[in-house]
Amino acid sequence: MERLAERQFLVDSEHRLAQADQTVCGIRLYVDRANQRAQRAYEQLGMKKAQLEMYEVDFVL
Repeated sequence: MERLAERQFLVDSEHRLAQADQTVCGIRLYVDRANQRAQRAYEQLGMKKAQLEMYEVDFVL
């Protein structure tokens, strides 16, 4: 399988599992702002950019 087809399969599988579960209201994937390649791949799979910002405290670094 080519990479896009593999990603599509994974997203489709997750989508079906999520829709079958009454406790799930959606799917959210996180991607670094600088990772344009991943953003394009998600958009090609039909996902849309959310209007969210994320804040964190990292105690490991």
